[in-house]
Amino acid sequence: MKKALLAGIACLFAQCLFAQQTLKFTVKYLPMQSYATTYKMDMDMNMNIGDEAVAQALKAAGQPSGMKMKMNMTTAIDLVTQVTNAKKEVPFIATYTDFAMGGSMNGQSLPLGETNIKGFGFLGHYTNDTRKFVIDRINGDTTNLAAKAAAQAQFSQVFNQYSFPDATLKIGDTFEQSVPVSVPVGAGSTEVMTKIKYTLKEIKPNEAIFDLDQVLDMTMDLPQGAGKMDMKGSGKGTMVYDIAAMFPVRSVIDMNFTFKMNSGSAPISGDMKGVSVTEVKVTKK
Repeated sequence: MKKALLAGIACLFAQCLFAQQTLKFTVKYLPMQSYATTYKMDMDMNMNIGDEAVAQALKAAGQPSGMKMKMNMTTAIDLVTQVTNAKKEVPFIATYTDFAMGGSMNGQSLPLGETNIKGFGFLGHYTNDTRKFVIDRINGDTTNLAAKAAAQAQFSQVFNQYSFPDATLKIGDTFEQSVPVSVPVGAGSTEVMTKIKYTLKEIKPNEAIFDLDQVLDMTMDLPQGAGKMDMKGSGKGTMVYDIAAMFPVRSVIDMNFTFKMNSGSAPISGDMKGVSVTEVKVTKK
Protein backbone atom coordinates (compact mmCIF):
# COMPACT_ATOMS: atom_id res chain seq x y z
CA MET A 1 0.00 0.00 0.00
CA LYS A 2 2.82 2.34 0.92
CA LYS A 3 4.66 1.53 -2.34
CA ALA A 4 1.50 2.18 -4.36
CA LEU A 5 1.01 5.54 -2.63
CA LEU A 6 4.61 6.53 -3.29
CA ALA A 7 4.28 5.46 -6.93
CA GLY A 8 1.12 7.54 -7.27
CA ILE A 9 2.81 10.60 -5.79
CA ALA A 10 5.77 10.10 -8.10
CA CYS A 11 3.48 9.90 -11.14
CA LEU A 12 1.59 13.01 -10.09
CA PHE A 13 4.87 14.89 -9.59
CA ALA A 14 6.08 13.76 -13.01
CA GLN A 15 2.84 14.92 -14.65
CA CYS A 16 3.05 18.33 -12.99
CA LEU A 17 6.69 18.70 -13.99
CA PHE A 18 5.88 17.73 -17.59
CA ALA A 19 2.96 20.18 -17.68
CA GLN A 20 5.23 22.99 -16.56
CA GLN A 21 7.71 22.19 -19.31
CA THR A 22 5.24 22.03 -22.24
CA LEU A 23 2.77 24.50 -23.69
CA LYS A 24 -0.19 23.92 -25.98
CA PHE A 25 0.35 27.05 -28.04
CA THR A 26 -2.43 28.50 -30.15
CA VAL A 27 -3.57 32.06 -30.83
CA LYS A 28 -7.29 32.69 -31.32
CA TYR A 29 -9.78 35.51 -31.13
CA LEU A 30 -12.57 34.07 -29.02
CA PRO A 31 -16.24 35.16 -29.17
CA MET A 32 -17.60 37.61 -26.60
CA GLN A 33 -14.20 39.01 -25.68
CA SER A 34 -12.68 42.48 -25.61
CA TYR A 35 -9.17 42.92 -26.99
CA ALA A 36 -8.00 46.44 -26.08
CA THR A 37 -4.83 46.79 -28.13
CA THR A 38 -2.14 49.48 -28.01
CA TYR A 39 0.73 49.55 -30.50
CA LYS A 40 3.61 52.00 -30.14
CA MET A 41 6.64 52.50 -32.37
CA ASP A 42 9.53 54.95 -31.98
CA MET A 43 12.37 55.14 -34.49
CA ASP A 44 15.45 57.34 -34.96
CA MET A 45 17.41 57.45 -38.21
CA ASN A 46 20.72 59.08 -39.15
CA MET A 47 21.59 59.67 -42.81
CA ASN A 48 24.96 60.81 -44.17
CA ILE A 49 26.05 61.87 -47.68
CA GLY A 50 28.83 59.57 -48.88
CA ASP A 51 30.16 61.96 -51.55
CA GLU A 52 32.58 64.43 -49.93
CA ALA A 53 32.22 67.00 -52.71
CA VAL A 54 28.45 66.96 -52.40
CA ALA A 55 28.69 67.19 -48.62
CA GLN A 56 31.01 70.20 -48.84
CA ALA A 57 28.76 71.89 -51.39
CA LEU A 58 25.77 71.46 -49.08
CA LYS A 59 27.70 72.92 -46.16
CA ALA A 60 28.81 75.85 -48.28
CA ALA A 61 25.18 76.50 -49.19
CA GLY A 62 24.23 76.48 -45.52
CA GLN A 63 22.50 73.12 -45.70
CA PRO A 64 23.26 70.09 -43.50
CA SER A 65 25.20 67.23 -45.10
CA GLY A 66 23.50 64.77 -42.79
CA MET A 67 19.95 64.22 -41.62
CA LYS A 68 18.52 63.13 -38.31
CA MET A 69 14.99 61.83 -38.58
CA LYS A 70 12.59 60.80 -35.84
CA MET A 71 9.27 59.03 -36.15
CA ASN A 72 6.80 57.88 -33.55
CA MET A 73 3.36 56.35 -33.71
CA THR A 74 0.71 55.26 -31.23
CA THR A 75 -2.37 53.26 -32.19
CA ALA A 76 -5.06 52.18 -29.71
CA ILE A 77 -7.99 50.04 -30.84
CA ASP A 78 -10.78 48.47 -28.82
CA LEU A 79 -11.84 45.27 -30.59
CA VAL A 80 -14.93 43.50 -29.25
CA THR A 81 -15.94 40.11 -30.65
CA GLN A 82 -19.54 38.88 -30.91
CA VAL A 83 -21.22 35.45 -30.84
CA THR A 84 -19.95 33.04 -33.50
CA ASN A 85 -22.28 33.07 -36.53
CA ALA A 86 -23.60 30.20 -38.68
CA LYS A 87 -20.52 30.42 -40.94
CA LYS A 88 -18.28 29.82 -37.90
CA GLU A 89 -17.01 33.38 -38.20
CA VAL A 90 -16.44 35.64 -35.22
CA PRO A 91 -18.05 39.03 -35.91
CA PHE A 92 -16.36 42.03 -34.32
CA ILE A 93 -16.66 45.75 -33.75
CA ALA A 94 -13.42 47.73 -33.59
CA THR A 95 -13.02 51.38 -32.65
CA TYR A 96 -9.95 53.60 -32.70
CA THR A 97 -9.62 55.15 -29.25
CA ASP A 98 -6.32 56.85 -30.09
CA PHE A 99 -4.06 57.42 -33.08
CA ALA A 100 -1.10 59.74 -33.15
CA MET A 101 1.85 59.94 -35.54
CA GLY A 102 4.68 62.44 -35.52
CA GLY A 103 8.02 62.98 -37.18
CA SER A 104 10.84 65.44 -37.61
CA MET A 105 13.95 65.94 -39.73
CA ASN A 106 16.84 67.91 -38.25
CA GLY A 107 14.44 69.22 -35.66
CA GLN A 108 11.81 70.38 -38.17
CA SER A 109 8.38 68.75 -38.20
CA LEU A 110 7.57 66.54 -41.17
CA PRO A 111 4.20 66.62 -42.94
CA LEU A 112 2.74 63.16 -42.39
CA GLY A 113 -0.68 63.55 -43.99
CA GLU A 114 -4.04 62.70 -42.45
CA THR A 115 -3.80 61.23 -38.95
CA ASN A 116 -7.17 62.24 -37.44
CA ILE A 117 -8.79 58.78 -37.35
CA LYS A 118 -9.67 58.69 -33.66
CA GLY A 119 -13.26 57.49 -33.29
CA PHE A 120 -13.32 55.56 -36.56
CA GLY A 121 -15.07 52.21 -36.18
CA PHE A 122 -15.13 48.99 -38.18
CA LEU A 123 -17.58 46.12 -38.38
CA GLY A 124 -16.24 42.88 -39.75
CA HIS A 125 -15.54 39.25 -39.08
CA TYR A 126 -12.64 37.01 -38.15
CA THR A 127 -12.12 33.39 -39.14
CA ASN A 128 -9.83 31.26 -36.99
CA ASP A 129 -9.14 29.00 -39.99
CA THR A 130 -7.64 31.80 -42.10
CA ARG A 131 -6.65 33.93 -39.08
CA LYS A 132 -7.47 37.10 -40.95
CA PHE A 133 -9.75 40.03 -40.23
CA VAL A 134 -12.12 41.13 -42.96
CA ILE A 135 -13.60 44.63 -42.80
CA ASP A 136 -17.28 44.55 -43.81
CA ARG A 137 -18.15 48.20 -43.28
CA ILE A 138 -17.00 51.35 -41.52
CA ASN A 139 -18.82 53.51 -39.00
CA GLY A 140 -18.17 57.17 -38.38
CA ASP A 141 -17.32 59.78 -40.98
CA THR A 142 -17.09 57.72 -44.18
CA THR A 143 -16.70 60.83 -46.37
CA ASN A 144 -13.06 61.34 -45.35
CA LEU A 145 -11.42 58.86 -47.73
CA ALA A 146 -7.84 59.65 -46.67
CA ALA A 147 -8.65 59.02 -43.01
CA LYS A 148 -10.52 55.85 -43.90
CA ALA A 149 -7.59 54.50 -45.92
CA ALA A 150 -5.15 55.33 -43.10
CA ALA A 151 -7.40 53.60 -40.57
CA GLN A 152 -7.71 50.46 -42.68
CA ALA A 153 -3.93 50.32 -43.25
CA GLN A 154 -3.18 50.69 -39.56
CA PHE A 155 -5.82 48.12 -38.65
CA SER A 156 -4.24 45.55 -40.96
CA GLN A 157 -0.75 46.34 -39.66
CA VAL A 158 -1.78 45.72 -36.05
CA PHE A 159 -4.15 42.76 -36.47
CA ASN A 160 -3.28 40.93 -39.70
CA GLN A 161 0.50 40.82 -39.43
CA TYR A 162 0.84 37.66 -37.31
CA SER A 163 0.30 34.04 -38.25
CA PHE A 164 1.25 31.91 -35.26
CA PRO A 165 1.37 28.10 -35.54
CA ASP A 166 -0.69 25.66 -33.49
CA ALA A 167 1.84 23.47 -31.69
CA THR A 168 2.75 21.81 -28.45
CA LEU A 169 6.00 23.47 -27.42
CA LYS A 170 8.59 22.62 -24.81
CA ILE A 171 11.20 24.90 -23.32
CA GLY A 172 13.72 25.79 -26.02
CA ASP A 173 11.40 25.10 -28.99
CA THR A 174 11.30 27.75 -31.73
CA PHE A 175 9.22 28.95 -34.66
CA GLU A 176 9.62 31.80 -37.16
CA GLN A 177 7.42 34.24 -39.03
CA SER A 178 7.75 37.28 -41.28
CA VAL A 179 6.55 40.61 -39.86
CA PRO A 180 6.32 44.02 -41.59
CA VAL A 181 8.03 47.03 -40.00
CA SER A 182 7.42 50.66 -40.98
CA VAL A 183 10.61 52.66 -41.58
CA PRO A 184 10.93 56.39 -42.44
CA VAL A 185 11.73 57.20 -46.07
CA GLY A 186 11.77 60.83 -47.14
CA ALA A 187 8.75 62.65 -45.74
CA GLY A 188 6.80 59.43 -45.21
CA SER A 189 7.36 55.79 -44.44
CA THR A 190 7.44 52.40 -46.12
CA GLU A 191 7.13 48.80 -44.96
CA VAL A 192 9.98 46.27 -44.94
CA MET A 193 9.64 42.58 -44.10
CA THR A 194 11.66 41.16 -41.23
CA LYS A 195 11.95 37.63 -39.85
CA ILE A 196 11.37 36.98 -36.16
CA LYS A 197 12.43 33.80 -34.38
CA TYR A 198 10.40 32.95 -31.27
CA THR A 199 12.00 30.76 -28.59
CA LEU A 200 9.96 29.46 -25.65
CA LYS A 201 11.97 30.51 -22.61
CA GLU A 202 9.74 29.96 -19.58
CA ILE A 203 6.31 28.57 -18.66
CA LYS A 204 4.52 29.99 -15.62
CA PRO A 205 1.11 28.96 -14.21
CA ASN A 206 -0.73 31.68 -16.15
CA GLU A 207 1.67 32.77 -18.89
CA ALA A 208 4.53 31.76 -21.15
CA ILE A 209 7.57 33.89 -21.99
CA PHE A 210 9.22 33.88 -25.42
CA ASP A 211 12.54 35.39 -26.49
CA LEU A 212 12.44 37.19 -29.84
CA ASP A 213 15.27 37.47 -32.37
CA GLN A 214 14.66 39.67 -35.41
CA VAL A 215 16.69 39.69 -38.63
CA LEU A 216 16.51 42.02 -41.63
CA ASP A 217 18.55 41.59 -44.83
CA MET A 218 16.96 42.96 -47.97
CA THR A 219 17.16 45.27 -50.97
CA MET A 220 14.16 47.45 -51.77
CA ASP A 221 13.13 49.97 -54.42
CA LEU A 222 12.65 53.50 -53.12
CA PRO A 223 9.36 55.32 -53.84
CA GLN A 224 8.97 57.25 -57.10
CA GLY A 225 12.01 55.64 -58.73
CA ALA A 226 14.45 57.30 -56.35
CA GLY A 227 16.86 54.36 -56.36
CA LYS A 228 17.48 51.30 -54.21
CA MET A 229 18.17 50.75 -50.53
CA ASP A 230 20.10 47.88 -48.95
CA MET A 231 19.16 47.20 -45.33
CA LYS A 232 20.63 44.88 -42.72
CA GLY A 233 20.02 44.59 -39.02
CA SER A 234 18.73 42.67 -36.04
CA GLY A 235 16.58 43.03 -32.97
CA LYS A 236 15.95 41.47 -29.57
CA GLY A 237 12.80 41.30 -27.50
CA THR A 238 10.26 39.30 -25.50
CA MET A 239 6.65 38.17 -25.87
CA VAL A 240 4.26 37.29 -23.05
CA TYR A 241 1.52 34.76 -23.91
CA ASP A 242 -1.61 34.52 -21.73
CA ILE A 243 -2.37 30.78 -21.51
CA ALA A 244 -6.02 31.09 -20.44
CA ALA A 245 -6.84 33.78 -23.02
CA MET A 246 -4.82 31.93 -25.71
CA PHE A 247 -3.33 35.24 -26.78
CA PRO A 248 -0.03 37.20 -26.68
CA VAL A 249 -0.66 40.16 -24.38
CA ARG A 250 2.68 41.97 -24.58
CA SER A 251 5.48 42.12 -27.14
CA VAL A 252 8.54 44.35 -26.98
CA ILE A 253 11.36 44.39 -29.49
CA ASP A 254 14.39 46.66 -30.08
CA MET A 255 15.63 47.07 -33.64
CA ASN A 256 19.03 48.20 -34.97
CA PHE A 257 19.44 48.53 -38.74
CA THR A 258 22.05 49.92 -41.12
CA PHE A 259 21.35 50.97 -44.70
CA LYS A 260 22.97 52.14 -47.91
CA MET A 261 21.26 53.72 -50.88
CA ASN A 262 21.92 55.63 -54.06
CA SER A 263 19.64 58.62 -54.52
CA GLY A 264 20.60 60.54 -57.63
CA SER A 265 24.39 60.75 -57.91
CA ALA A 266 25.24 60.82 -54.20
CA PRO A 267 25.45 57.61 -52.12
CA ILE A 268 23.77 57.81 -48.73
CA SER A 269 24.34 55.57 -45.70
CA GLY A 270 23.08 55.56 -42.17
CA ASP A 271 21.54 53.66 -39.31
CA MET A 272 18.16 53.25 -37.64
CA LYS A 273 17.27 52.38 -34.08
CA GLY A 274 13.78 51.72 -32.92
CA VAL A 275 11.52 50.00 -30.43
CA SER A 276 8.00 48.69 -30.85
CA VAL A 277 5.63 47.72 -28.05
CA THR A 278 2.30 45.92 -28.43
CA GLU A 279 0.04 45.46 -25.41
CA VAL A 280 -3.35 43.73 -25.34
CA LYS A 281 -5.82 43.63 -22.44
CA VAL A 282 -8.17 40.66 -22.88
CA THR A 283 -11.44 40.66 -20.92
CA LYS A 284 -14.76 38.79 -21.21
CA LYS A 285 -17.85 40.69 -22.28
